[in-house]
Amino acid sequence: MQRYREIHDLVHVVLGQPTNMLGEVTVKMFEGIQTGLFMCASGGILGVVRLGHRLDHVVRLYVICIVIMTW
Repeated sequence: MQRYREIHDLVHVVLGQPTNMLGEVTVKMFEGIQTGLFMCASGGILGVVRLGHRLDHVVRLYVICIVIMTW
């Protein structure tokens, strides 16, 4: 858990994601895939629900996650 908290900002830099809502959701989904932590996965899923009314953001997030999973 401590390692996760220590590298959160580094993940932002590596993925090139800003610290806005879309960037945080993207980082949470990436961390959920990489670490398997429930709080990361649930944060990513709930973040997508919150972004639901902005379809272009959800599509961009989906594309980013597909790229990350194949990386």
